[in-house]
Amino acid sequence: MEANRNFWFRYKRGGNWDTWRQVWHTGNISKQADTYDVTTGKVLINGAHGWREKGRAFTRDEAAMLELLRGPANGCQVYRNDTGNVAYGLRYAPSLLLRAGDLWSSVSFGHEANVGNPSFGIRATIGNEAGTVATVHNFWTDRNLIKQASSTDASVGRVLTLASEGGSFGLGGIATRMPANSNVADYLRSVPTGFYAVASTADTVGLPAPVVVGAGYMFHLMRYNTNPLAIVTASLIGGGMWRGTLGATGGINWLSIWDSTNLVKQSSEIDTTSGAVLINEAFGLGAQASKYIVGSLNDATRNGFFRYTAGTTGAPSSVAGFGIMFGFDTNTQAQLVSPAGENGVRFRRKGGGGWLAWTTLLDQETAQTVTAIKTHNAAVVTANAVAFRGTYTDGTVRNLAHINAQNIVHIGDGAAPTTIHGSAMPLIQVGAGTAYEIVDAGTSQTISGEKTFTGRSIF
Repeated sequence: MEANRNFWFRYKRGGNWDTWRQVWHTGNISKQADTYDVTTGKVLINGAHGWREKGRAFTRDEAAMLELLRGPANGCQVYRNDTGNVAYGLRYAPSLLLRAGDLWSSVSFGHEANVGNPSFGIRATIGNEAGTVATVHNFWTDRNLIKQASSTDASVGRVLTLASEGGSFGLGGIATRMPANSNVADYLRSVPTGFYAVASTADTVGLPAPVVVGAGYMFHLMRYNTNPLAIVTASLIGGGMWRGTLGATGGINWLSIWDSTNLVKQSSEIDTTSGAVLINEAFGLGAQASKYIVGSLNDATRNGFFRYTAGTTGAPSSVAGFGIMFGFDTNTQAQLVSPAGENGVRFRRKGGGGWLAWTTLLDQETAQTVTAIKTHNAAVVTANAVAFRGTYTDGTVRNLAHINAQNIVHIGDGAAPTTIHGSAMPLIQVGAGTAYEIVDAGTSQTISGEKTFTGRSIF
């Protein structure tokens, strides 16, 4: 035994002394002064920091609660805070404070059954002693995370459930089935946004036309408000698609959605399938060089812009060119072409079952020969001094009437005599006065007006 009242003992076993053992007593070991005594080296007593016995209860606001949680002198313990609406714990909830190094965590276990009560749920708070971290987590349980009672349960806050068949509003599995004898509009008005289906029968009302009895229809309902105002899309399994608007009353005005089965585009630029959608370059539209090439202009049947190669049958000349084909049927058609290298446009149409001859359209800049009679109801004005020309039987071209440089009107061109022929003597009218006959050398005429001759007259 030592003077400080420590003492040891040992015993002999099998002829040998065992190791000395120190004896604990009130002189060299002390227990806690109370259950929350945190003096280093003190022996814990029953109920220390709430273990085995009841934890302590107190009333602390948020600032005081944080002081407790962050205080390094406050060890691990069981406690209860009787103050409500404190972010770092639940009222009247048995709570557990744990510490490790400079970090701490507190978990509160509420006893109330009603969501929103300050004593409801399980709450964990995690932070550090420096006070730079204090994070609150609320645990989800079957008390505050309630799943749907059915696939169409629309209660606010319910958790959606997934299933291979009958999942929430058709999610995660097979679409929710409506009764076969449903009025589609009335049924969709009664359910929330989701996916629905019906196996159609003769009693199903409100399906998009044409209705197929015995087929499966899928519906995607997108609700905007509770009026209800919603957009619905419908799909016939193996068939078409539709969309429509669902209002507070009445049916759904279904509109077809175009897809590759009911809106077919051309297979080529010259595909004439009835109802096919035109593609770019169809019959020359949108193309710089038309892909609509005809082998014979006589056999062309498709309206549109085309081109043809040199030597093509039915062309107005032997050179290549391009043109427009238009018509009503195979017997009522017309063609406009522009041969390469020509500054003009040719035209022809079908008549009597066959193509008529090509004609050249008149233009303003090209010298052209007009072989048919043209009637002008308005004055013909030329930008040339020559008004009219004629061709003799020998092919010589002469002026019939022209204006010279002195603005004098000449009959004939002076290169050959000009004969004016008519069934009566031609008349000349000056201004709005009387018209008089032209005096000639071979006709008996009466001259009533005075004539002054400055030269010699021979009679």
